[in-house]
Amino acid sequence: MAVILCFFLTFSMFGDNFEVTDRIPIPKEARISGEGGWTDWSYCCVNPDGDQAALIDPRSREVLAFSFSTESAAVAAENYQPSHQQFFSSSDEMEAFDLEDWIKTVASNGRKRGQVNLPLAVDYTSDGELLISDMGSRRVLQFGPGGALKRSFILTGQVAAPNEIKLHPDGVYVAAGLNLDSTSSINAGNFCTVFSPTGEVIRSFAYSPQIAFDRNLWVGVSAVMDMNDNGMIYVSFSVEGDIYIFDIMGQLVKRFYYRPKWFVEPPALEKPEFKLEREPVGFWKSWTRIIKIIYAGNSKIVLVAETNGLVPDVDTPFIVDILSTDGQVLAGGIASDYWPVGKSKDDYVYWLSIDGDFLIKTRIK
Repeated sequence: MAVILCFFLTFSMFGDNFEVTDRIPIPKEARISGEGGWTDWSYCCVNPDGDQAALIDPRSREVLAFSFSTESAAVAAENYQPSHQQFFSSSDEMEAFDLEDWIKTVASNGRKRGQVNLPLAVDYTSDGELLISDMGSRRVLQFGPGGALKRSFILTGQVAAPNEIKLHPDGVYVAAGLNLDSTSSINAGNFCTVFSPTGEVIRSFAYSPQIAFDRNLWVGVSAVMDMNDNGMIYVSFSVEGDIYIFDIMGQLVKRFYYRPKWFVEPPALEKPEFKLEREPVGFWKSWTRIIKIIYAGNSKIVLVAETNGLVPDVDTPFIVDILSTDGQVLAGGIASDYWPVGKSKDDYVYWLSIDGDFLIKTRIK
């Protein structure tokens, strides 16, 4: 029995574009707030079966997984008291509930084999195995569905720890994270890299967008990506609204010169005296930064940005557009308190609340 509070309705925050089917409470022990959160909002993901989520806990620097398909979780859902922000109405019920049946530590904090030091991103493979990008140890780790470490490799050279990491159908890894061109400015380089199963760099692509050079954006540039079932790679940069489609060879198949109506471009920066000079105060909140792109199935793409208070008449933290894979805008300017963390193999898109207390399961209409 799944932990499901069923609401077969459309939440107003999603307008008429998403059918909200399930509302899944997250236990307070695994609740991760997104406000002032991680660099590229990749610290939560849902497995392809849609019955488990993995999260990075920034407090303990551990990676947790919790299931919403166990009997214990169902008991918790039945006793969840929204008005009191707790899961149990009596101490007897608390004693009968074994938290370890619901929440498990996939990777503890540390520097030993299978541990993580500063995890940056998590993602499930199509087989339900968990990938972790660890900035602290500069490693990529892969855990089997049962939680055993299957593989890990060290990032070599000038490849940054990935903001996102995915397993391609061909068996290679695709990462979003700067592969630095040391001969130029600090943001000059490719933002996608393909690794072999043992961690060798095969190729890199998705070069810094022109706006980074036009405006001296020596900080703030990053890329988000997703893949469809055939392994085509969708990429968008944080500083522009365009969508790029690459094949696994790194060839640009298509580019949508897209500027959402709500998009506010980043301001120009003064050229820094030193490469590692700190960014100006408030810079990260000075444009509607692209933070997520998801291939939602059925030839649809979901693009998400932080509003940062810059979008007129929108007081939510996120704003969402839905596009077709041929570039047609299906719906634009959807205000949301939730941001998408992934989709299941049956094309349901899951969203996490800004407070980390609920997952919302939706289908695009």
